[in-house]
Order: sequence, then C-alpha cells, then structure tokens
Amino acid sequence: MERVTVVQSTGHTYKFQAARWLSLEKDTLSVDLLPVEDFNLPKIKNYDVSVWTGDRLGAGTEATVTLLVVGEHGKQEIVLDTPRQGFVRNSKNLFGFDSLDLGALKSITIGHDNSGFSPAWFLEKVVIHDKTEGKNWFFFCGKWLWDKDATLSVSIDASEVDGGIVLPMVDYNVQVLTGDRRGAGTDANVFITIYGELGNSTEKILDSAADNFERAKTDNFVIRCPSLGELTKIRIGHDNTGFGPAWFLDKVIVNAVGGNQSWYFPCGGWIESQTDLVKEIPATSSDGTTYLPLVSYKVTVVTGDVRGAGTDANVSITVYGKNGDSGSRNLDSPGNNFESGKTDVFGFDAVDLGEITKIRIGHDNSGFGPGWFLSHVVVRNE
Repeated sequence: MERVTVVQSTGHTYKFQAARWLSLEKDTLSVDLLPVEDFNLPKIKNYDVSVWTGDRLGAGTEATVTLLVVGEHGKQEIVLDTPRQGFVRNSKNLFGFDSLDLGALKSITIGHDNSGFSPAWFLEKVVIHDKTEGKNWFFFCGKWLWDKDATLSVSIDASEVDGGIVLPMVDYNVQVLTGDRRGAGTDANVFITIYGELGNSTEKILDSAADNFERAKTDNFVIRCPSLGELTKIRIGHDNTGFGPAWFLDKVIVNAVGGNQSWYFPCGGWIESQTDLVKEIPATSSDGTTYLPLVSYKVTVVTGDVRGAGTDANVSITVYGKNGDSGSRNLDSPGNNFESGKTDVFGFDAVDLGEITKIRIGHDNSGFGPGWFLSHVVVRNE
C-alpha cells in the first residue's frame, strides 16, 4: 500500500502515507497511520538478486531460503521462491524484489529453514543489482549453511568488487610408508589432517580395500578437499585399537593430482600409547632417510675348554658401535648352550651400529655352578 486519502463531506481532505507491504509474509496485516500535510512518497526501486550455489558434493538444497537486505536508508526482508529443482550445485538462480530506496547496501543475512531432503547448502555468493542506479553489490560466503554446526544463516558485509573466493576442489595423493621394524604394522584406525597456507583438509580416515599399514609397505590414498595452497604440516595418528596397535611410521608423501610438487613429512618413529598417539610433522621439500636400516648380526660365543667352564646361567650381550648400541640381548637357542669347549651361534637384528667398538657380555649368576669361562666372542655383520 502506498497511500490513503480520506475526504469528508465538508470537503476537508486527510492524507495518510504508508509505502509499505501489508502481508503475512511481512508479518504485518494492519498499520496505524497519522495524517500528513502532503504526500512525499519515497522512490520505489527494483533490485535483482543473483544467488550462486557452490561446486561441492551435495551443495544444493530444496530448503526455503530467506534474505534480509540492509542498506543505509532501511532494510527489506524477502523469501526467495525455491526453484522447481531447488538450488542446484554449481548454479546461479535469479530473483527480484521492489523496495523503498535502501541507499548504499551495507550487508545481508541469508539462511534457510533446514527443510527438505538433505537441506545442507553450500552458498558461494550473492550479487544484488540496483536496476535504477545500475550498481552492483557483492556478498561472498563460500561456506556451508547447515545444522551440523548450528549455522543455518550467515551475515555478510557488502563489497563493491567481485571476486572468486571459493577455493577449487583438489585431489591430493597421500602415500603412507610404514617402517621396516619388528611389529611396525598396525590394525588401528589411522587418520590424518593436512594443513596448508589456505586452510586444512579436516580430519580424514585413511582406509582402503587393502590390508593397510603392514611392515615395510606403502599405502596410497586420495583426499579431496578445497585447495590448501602450499602445504605446511600434517597431523597423523591412530585410535590405538586392535591387537598390537603400536605403529612405526616411516614418512608420508603428499602431492596434488596434476601438480608437479611433492611435500615430504618424515617421521621415522613409533606412534603408540607410551609416547603419543598423534604426531604433528612439518613439511619439507626434499625426500630423505628417516631412520637407520636394520642389520642382522651373527654372534659366535666360544666357551673355554677347561674343567667346569660351562654355565647354566642366563647370558646376555650388548654390542656397541659408532652409531649406538644394540641394547641388552639375551643369548639363547635350542639345546644346551655354553658347555665346556663348545661354540654357540646366535643372531639378532638391530639398527646399523656402524663400526663396532666393544661388547659387554655377562650372566645373571643363576643355576647350579654358574661360573663361566669365556674364551672369546666373534660379532659379524651379516
């Protein structure tokens, strides 16, 4: 309704100015008006509204969308009639409304009522065109409007410049290398988050049809997410489930499908409950060895050929090298070891010790007549 004129029988005229909607949609079916000296109706303007739905899996919605437009001279709320096929992924829908002159637009609030099947909506942007002035205002969103995080509506400030802020979707190849250590594999559920200068992938479970994360094996996965730009770090871990869940991770290699750059995330350590179930690893631009290889060592022990030289005690040895030591290793094999004048041969795997510098060998003094006459020991790198 624009205005009302009441003329008395005496000829006196009363003027009432409205210039507003009376509608259930506006929650106003009646209005109180005071008489005015003269009509000074503000200018009615026509606005076009373009709504872009983003290019994401499941981006479209059939929910009812409402839009509140705020300008320097007032505001206008409208319901956007849902298109026959809804707001379809990677599409633009056009709407229009008439309003009093809102002046320069300041912001919008747009949202939906969460109705329909799969109502979550990925809104890319809204553009409002003042048909009278020929001016455009741009409102960039680039996010989901859904009940997952109680975000069914969003307020967006106006921009006078267009720009594509929605990042393209990118497939990232993720190679996960499990190390070559005894018990290195895991049956736990492994997860990863990839971080870059433009955001993160959110946490993803790494799973495929194969038996993943076996010792000395490489597993390949694809993670699809908005472009992360230059990668900076990963966060990787597991839920400590299954039998023997401790996992020895060698490294992770990530590259974008179709790109020519790879990022390396060296670990070379255990991910287990005794240390940390989650590791944060910074990105490097070059590959490399994350841990020393395992080497098999053969230990030959010769017991002296003298009376009472043998022992039934538990014998152990530690081998030292320039790269470290083997830790204490029990020397035990089938049969009766460490008999007088006999030679016993044992083997164990250890991280490469480099040039061997010394050994420490001894026993726990258990058993009958534990004293032991040791002739010599030979350690050989196999």
